[in-house]
Amino acid sequence: MGGCAGGATGTQANRDINKNLNEDRKREIMLTRVLLLGSGEAGKTTFLKQILYFHPENKQQEEMIRGNTIFMKRNIVSRINLLSAELDEAGDLPKDKQEVASAVQLLENETELTPENAKNIAILWSLPCFKQLQSTKFDGYEYFLDKAESLAKDDYKPSRDDILRTRIKTSGVQFFEINNANSGTNWMFIDVSGQRSERRKWIHAFEGVKAVIYLSSLASYDMMLEENDKINRMDDDLTLFESVSSIQYLPNLWIFFQNKSDLFREKIKVSPISKHFPDIDKSKETDFDYATQFFRQKFEKLFHRGPITFHTTCALDTKSLQKIYETIQIEILNTTLRDSGLM
Repeated sequence: MGGCAGGATGTQANRDINKNLNEDRKREIMLTRVLLLGSGEAGKTTFLKQILYFHPENKQQEEMIRGNTIFMKRNIVSRINLLSAELDEAGDLPKDKQEVASAVQLLENETELTPENAKNIAILWSLPCFKQLQSTKFDGYEYFLDKAESLAKDDYKPSRDDILRTRIKTSGVQFFEINNANSGTNWMFIDVSGQRSERRKWIHAFEGVKAVIYLSSLASYDMMLEENDKINRMDDDLTLFESVSSIQYLPNLWIFFQNKSDLFREKIKVSPISKHFPDIDKSKETDFDYATQFFRQKFEKLFHRGPITFHTTCALDTKSLQKIYETIQIEILNTTLRDSGLM
C-alpha cells in the first residue's frame, strides 16, 4: 500500500514538474529579447525609463523612481561643485561670492541636498558666469540647477520630467522585463553600459536576442570621451557600431535611433560640425535635416547586414517616442514571427 501511495505521489510530482517546464518553455517562446547598444550617454537609460512609463503596471517603475530621486539630488551637488571649481581655477569667480563657493566646494559628491546646501547652490547658479560656463556643457543640468531649492524640500516628489532628465550611468548589464497586458506579449529589454571599460561585459547579454536597438547621440559630434579626452565621441561611436554590427550571432534586425535631436538642433547653430568633421558641406552644416542625414550616412556605410531602420529621436519627447515605440514593437514582432515560420 505504501509503495502504491508513493508511486502515485511520484507520478503527480512528475506531472507538476512537466507542467512547470512546459509553462517555462511557453514563456520563453513568448518572450522577445531586445538588446540596447550604444556608447555612453547616448540615452539608452532614458529610453528605458519612457518604456517603463508606457507600462505603469510594471513594478520596476517604482524602483526606478526611488533610485532616480537619490541620484538627482546628488547630481546637483556634483555639478555645481564642478562649475565652481572650474571658475575658481580660472579666476572668474566674483570675490563677494567666494565664501559661498568655498562652502559648496567642501561638499562631497555624495552629500545630501539639504535646504542650506540648496540655498548656496541657488546663489551661485544665479550668477551669469555659472550659467555661461554650464551653457557650454550641453548636458541638461541647468534643468535641475534651476529648481535646486524645490528639490531640497522634505515634501518633494519627482515629476515625470525630473525622472527622465536624471543622468545615471549604467554599470554592467541590466534586464527590464515588460509584460504588455494589452497585446499579451512579453518583452525583455537588455541595457548595457556604453562606457569603454564596460563593453567587455556585453557578450553575456547577446544570447536569445531577437532585435538590436542602437542609440547614438547626435549631439556628441564635438565632445570627447570621458575616459580619454583625445578621442571624439562620435568617432568612437562609429568605431563601436562597425564593431558590434559585424558580430555574426546577433540578429539581423537592427533599429537605429539618432538620439538627442533637440540638443543637436541647437548645438549646430553655435558649434560648427566642420571643425570636427571637415568632409561636411559647410554651406549646409547648420541645416538640421542635412546634418542629421550626414551622420546617418556615415553609420549606414558601416552596416552590412541588410536593411536598417533609422529614427531621429529625442528620448525626452514622450508623445513622439511612444509612436516610434509602437512602430518598432510591430516591426520586431512581425520579423520574429516570420523567422519562426508562423507568418
